[in-house]
Amino acid sequence: MIQIINNFSDFIKNYNVIKYRTTGASYQLVLKIIFNNLSELHVTDYLFLDGSRKYKFHYQDKKNKLIFRYDTAPHWKI
Repeated sequence: MIQIINNFSDFIKNYNVIKYRTTGASYQLVLKIIFNNLSELHVTDYLFLDGSRKYKFHYQDKKNKLIFRYDTAPHWKI
């Protein structure tokens, strides 16, 4: 992930790795990227020892308006 951030550093104002832990082949990653236009990408990505994965990618503009969100959470029918 850090390599990807470095590849796009011209567009990124800063980033903060909030959590990064590894145990064997599993990991927990939580980070926040702030782009030059002050939009934000919030990333939460967990890979478990059994190979299952949970993730959340939440992108919002500088006024905190949601642009998109992808995740593995169950979605409820209205």
